[in-house]
Amino acid sequence: MPRTALLAASAGLAVTAALAVAACGEQGSGTRLAPAPATEAQIRASPPGAASDAVARTAGRLPACSAARGKVMVAVVPRSVNHLLLILTNTGSGCCAAYGYPRLRFNQDQAVTRVMPGSRPHAVVTLAPGQSAYATVRTSGADGSAAAGIRPARVLTVHFADASAAGTTGTPARLALPEGTSVDDSAAVSFWQATPGDALMW
Repeated sequence: MPRTALLAASAGLAVTAALAVAACGEQGSGTRLAPAPATEAQIRASPPGAASDAVARTAGRLPACSAARGKVMVAVVPRSVNHLLLILTNTGSGCCAAYGYPRLRFNQDQAVTRVMPGSRPHAVVTLAPGQSAYATVRTSGADGSAAAGIRPARVLTVHFADASAAGTTGTPARLALPEGTSVDDSAAVSFWQATPGDALMW
């Protein structure tokens, strides 16, 4: 799907977002998106820890969206060689919340990819069953300023934030990246967003 089409389609998702608010009884929104062109996305998941769910219920929050409650894919962004789009879809039977931002590791990197601080949404994105949240991944700097650290990237490990947004929950997802993907030291990820258009702003 062309990037312009993704941006235009996001405007038509407002009604579905409103339905997510009503369905989940929380602030925030979720959206539906037709299947996006994605590379192989393999999820290795196990049920999230009972302790994390207990914390969420005690705080009056929805349980965190994770690989155990959903499916995550990575999609190529046409006409943008240094961006990827993460799509997290709630495949569970109840609502969940995409807290914070995905914690990413490329290949065997020890450090977690930095976050784009300005991308924090006004409210946590909440997802009814079948709805999706989106995060953009900038793989390299457009100006080539970090080119000295550029390296091939074949695997992306995605960790999911817990209800506190300070820690993580569940088993991470491991995704195969599109052939030819490279990253450098400026790689960064956005907070989870309600629409692909919101994510692609970053």
